[in-house]
Amino acid sequence: MALEARISRAVMAGTTPPAIGHVQIYRNTVWRAWLEAMQHQFPSTVAALGDGIAEAVIRAYLERYPPSSPVLLDIGESFPRFIASQFSGRPLLAHIASADWLWRSAHVAADAKHIGPSDWVALTRDPYQPLRLHPTCYWLCLDQTQMRQGEGDLAAAWTAARPTQASLSGCGLLFGRPSGAVVVVAIDAGEGAFLDALKQKEALMPALESVLQQHQTLDFNALGEKLMTVGALRQEPP
Repeated sequence: MALEARISRAVMAGTTPPAIGHVQIYRNTVWRAWLEAMQHQFPSTVAALGDGIAEAVIRAYLERYPPSSPVLLDIGESFPRFIASQFSGRPLLAHIASADWLWRSAHVAADAKHIGPSDWVALTRDPYQPLRLHPTCYWLCLDQTQMRQGEGDLAAAWTAARPTQASLSGCGLLFGRPSGAVVVVAIDAGEGAFLDALKQKEALMPALESVLQQHQTLDFNALGEKLMTVGALRQEPP
């Protein structure tokens, strides 16, 4: 245990204690794995920052918040907050980082059956029955203040750095995993508010009633199509 403690301290401090000739190599290998994991999990953030600046920012983050889990997919949960603290003059960066993390969250979330179009039609006929969001459903939507400050097109900024992702435009993003791969669609403020309300009320009509007070132009048909596209709703067992 004493040797392990010395190795651990050396890895974090960057020093090589006597009689441990391979610690520096080990430390470099660990750091490279951490850096590559962060770059993989936050590709849109890296692109928005630029490769050189991004690596320096990631190193600063890892030095301040060294990973506590050996699982590389767990690294970076607090990175969006770190970005917000370091780039207060560029608030969209933190939202891009949050979107990157939500994509990762949808990717690793537990699977479950999701509601299909026929089930959605049945729900609209009985809108007070219980309705829960799917475990892989995550979303992020800018509020009115953020949009007025010029941060409006989060979807375009996030997808710009992802060549395999179709270009999107909107103030928010909705993530899901309906059939193995993460699917993303752009959402507007009303749709984001509906998701917030549904998470709290767990029924279609109460969620709609609360949202329509402030978002009278909510397009219910477009909303339903997006929810089905990403598999946002969980199918409860009979």
